[in-house]
Amino acid sequence: MGALIVLSRHRNDMVRLAVARHPQAPLGVLEALAKDKSALVRAGSASSPAASVELLEALARDRDPMVRSKAMEHGAIPIR
Repeated sequence: MGALIVLSRHRNDMVRLAVARHPQAPLGVLEALAKDKSALVRAGSASSPAASVELLEALARDRDPMVRSKAMEHGAIPIR
């Protein structure tokens, strides 16, 4: 887990994206990556199986349509 935390701060977007998609990524790391400057990384957080409903709801309101789409595709957000 420590390596994922360190790699979540890497300067390369693709490294951070890989962390966001990692099935063992801790929720705290996903929450930090959900605020990343890169929409691709935020979308990766939205596609993580470990993403919480609260995180997905926040990402469903992201400024980027790709991120919003990934959050809605996740399937964990209840339909209201």
